[in-house]
Amino acid sequence: MIKKIHFAAVAAAFAFAGCAEGQIDVLSQNEESDEIVELTVNITDDLTKTTGQEYLDNIVNDVQIFVFNRYGVYETSATGEGRSVTFSCTRGHKQIVALVNAEPETDVKNIDDLKGRTSDLANVGKGELVMVGSTEADLPESSPVSIKVARLASMVVLKSVYLDFALAQHRQLSFEISSVYMINVAGDKAYMKDNEPSIWYNKGLCDPGTTLAHLYDSVEDGTLISQGLKYETNHYFYCYPNDTATKTRLVIEALIGGNKYYYPITLDKLQSNNMYSYDVTITRLGSDSPDVPVEEAAVTYTVSLESWTLSQGSKQI
Repeated sequence: MIKKIHFAAVAAAFAFAGCAEGQIDVLSQNEESDEIVELTVNITDDLTKTTGQEYLDNIVNDVQIFVFNRYGVYETSATGEGRSVTFSCTRGHKQIVALVNAEPETDVKNIDDLKGRTSDLANVGKGELVMVGSTEADLPESSPVSIKVARLASMVVLKSVYLDFALAQHRQLSFEISSVYMINVAGDKAYMKDNEPSIWYNKGLCDPGTTLAHLYDSVEDGTLISQGLKYETNHYFYCYPNDTATKTRLVIEALIGGNKYYYPITLDKLQSNNMYSYDVTITRLGSDSPDVPVEEAAVTYTVSLESWTLSQGSKQI
């Protein structure tokens, strides 16, 4: 006889550490059997009531569910468009992994194999961010089971640029922000493990003609004609964490007195599923390269670590 169980996989934005193996509730250890259990997995998201950027960052287009036995050996998987998938597996203690908006994963051998597979930043973007979560459950006794998923990407936001030149001769120069972008961006992130990037985007510079759309913004109306003016158009970028010696940078490119200058801001210790907002003050001429940081006296900034969920808040870091 086929039994039915309903799983609610909650696809809100929780810190990815909340899904770590050490924090998963492990239920009673049932013996494996050949009895078939029908599973209905429903992806729900309380954040769909929001609007704007936060809504787009929580869209669930498709889901892949992978089921492993108590030893982590692959048993079965299923996919679906939208928020509901129904499939069958055997009774017993299971490890279950959910991938949202990810590229199709095939020939998975075990749970460690899946955890180490990577998402390419080229395949994500606004409205299609990859999210991952896992849990353990005894079937069919456990009902419902919740899977908390979190985004793999970090969001970086340039919120404002304030012009405050320290030297009188610079105050007379025209100033125009021409573009904002990211360089030295790690291009791949393992679903559930730390990894060294094997793919890079915008290594050392940015070519507007070939870069990913979510790593570059051209700027219109970026002219600040006098001291004390602030440019306040938000620019949103998505990247994967990068802890290597090749530093990811947020770059403001500007024309000052007709000459091009760069203001690179080094992004250290970015974490998945977090949003980092930058307010920048420019006080001197910038660098002649997007990958060479300016002197500390040339630019100052405040970075806020903000919640990427319904509950908004920030703190200075």
